[in-house]
Amino acid sequence: MRQKVNGRETAVELQNQPDPSNVFTVEHYLSRLQRDQNYQRRVTVLHHKKSVALVEYLGNFPEHVSCHGNSKSGGEYVRTAPQVMAKIAAACSNSKPKTVYTTMVTEDNDTDKPRNLKQVQNVTAKNTQAHAQESGTRSSPNFADEIQTLISEVTSNEFVQAVFVTKGHTPSIVLYIPDQITDLKRFCVNSAPQNLRSILAVDRTFNLASLFVTVTVFKHRAVLRRTTNDHPIFLGPILLHGDGTYATYRQFFSHVHDTLDNDVSSTELRMEECVLTGSDEEHAMVKALKYAFPVSQHMFCMIHCKDNVRHYMTKIGVALDHREKILAMLFGTNGATLSGDEIQLENKLAEIMQYIRMSNLGDDLQNYVQQKAFPKITNNLNIMWTEKWLGQYAWNNNNSESINHVLKLAVEWKPQRVTDLVAHLRDVVRAQYADLKRALYGQGEFHMTPHFQSHVIANCRWGCMSEKRQEEAFSAFMRDTGVRKKTNTVLSSDSRLTVQGNSRIARKPGQRTRATACRSQPKACQ
Repeated sequence: MRQKVNGRETAVELQNQPDPSNVFTVEHYLSRLQRDQNYQRRVTVLHHKKSVALVEYLGNFPEHVSCHGNSKSGGEYVRTAPQVMAKIAAACSNSKPKTVYTTMVTEDNDTDKPRNLKQVQNVTAKNTQAHAQESGTRSSPNFADEIQTLISEVTSNEFVQAVFVTKGHTPSIVLYIPDQITDLKRFCVNSAPQNLRSILAVDRTFNLASLFVTVTVFKHRAVLRRTTNDHPIFLGPILLHGDGTYATYRQFFSHVHDTLDNDVSSTELRMEECVLTGSDEEHAMVKALKYAFPVSQHMFCMIHCKDNVRHYMTKIGVALDHREKILAMLFGTNGATLSGDEIQLENKLAEIMQYIRMSNLGDDLQNYVQQKAFPKITNNLNIMWTEKWLGQYAWNNNNSESINHVLKLAVEWKPQRVTDLVAHLRDVVRAQYADLKRALYGQGEFHMTPHFQSHVIANCRWGCMSEKRQEEAFSAFMRDTGVRKKTNTVLSSDSRLTVQGNSRIARKPGQRTRATACRSQPKACQ
């Protein structure tokens, strides 16, 4: 007991001490709320039985809200129910955090909702990390891990064709399937019929991953898109690379050249002499294309050329009216890019130079258009005058830009890990060729052109065919180069019968044809 001894309060033992079994030690814990020191919590527990406690709250709970010390944003902390956390974890195993959050927030029950999107993302990250630890893999592989994975897939993945690792350069990956190479041989070489030819266009796109993506595209002339009735744009070989140097591009285009030239016999035209390529004005890319295909012709995108001329004139301070006038004279509806022959081109280029001199726009602009713009326009027109199948309009690289948009939609406009991007690119290519195969039996996004109509199979018949027969039909279509031999046949008027032969008069071998008005006469009468 406590007594005052000599004026001081002191603990004094009782004269008759109780039995130790009847002594209970009581402990008190007192804490104060940080945002209001007058509100206290007192916890009383027995020393030998701490599983039971008495909790008392003293004072009035404050009405104003304050976040806890670790919070990075204001707002009251409300603990999420354990069943809600379990529901989030189960849903995140099959869906993305944004989808899970949207689904749970739109439910009627207000008590089963996550706090915010960040909470769902945290649960997903925690589960991914736990799964990686159980399986012994890294939850977030670095760039070297991804390259190592792709190297191991060269021998097992049909889409991953090569991984180039060179000292001083970021590794580059070459992606394509054999069907893409087959189509390049069908539509991008000089041996293809004029109505089936296509330019092999090249362009580099950005913001898809930690690597650049350089795509090659061509128009598939065997099918038409049902919605636009135009030939669809197909992906060719793809390059993932870390720099835009000549050496990197040369490695890629040389690989494509060797793949194209692999099956060409000595009696056929060499591939480097018959592929028509096209790109923007990226110097390293153009130089590498000329190295890989030394005798092939190359076209420049006139839209990029126009933008470059506009940018240069803006840079040196050319007035707006002069800029628009020069651009119209170069790339307008009656500009130099649409010249019909060499004489007309020379006259239009001379008019442009005369306008620049008369307007006193300076020697720098004269030198630029003479050295940068004129050679590219002349190069394109010389090819267009020779290759009539290109048409009469100035060529641009919009096909590549369209594919770039498709790829960004495939990744939902978000940068991806390299391995994930490869999977997305593979899915895009597979979808294109899956629709191409469906066109054989009248389904999907495409339908056959009249030139390849002989490969069309009735849908009911296709369904009865075995998988092997279906693959054989598709392989026969892929082998068809579109070259047709002239056959000596005659079709009946009702289109029911085709026979070998013709309607010409059957003549004696070696018989000479004389004029119809010339009549033969007996010798006696001559």
